[in-house]
Amino acid sequence: MKTYSFSIHDVLSKNAVSFFIPPFQRAYAWGKPEIERFFY
Repeated sequence: MKTYSFSIHDVLSKNAVSFFIPPFQRAYAWGKPEIERFFY
């Protein structure tokens, strides 16, 4: 098996790939409490 390493910029900047964010998630925004809960 051969693996490849890509930066997040490379992954997101490719025109052949599109990402769909469902409508119910579009209004969600992370604030400091959510970020702290995720990382700590």
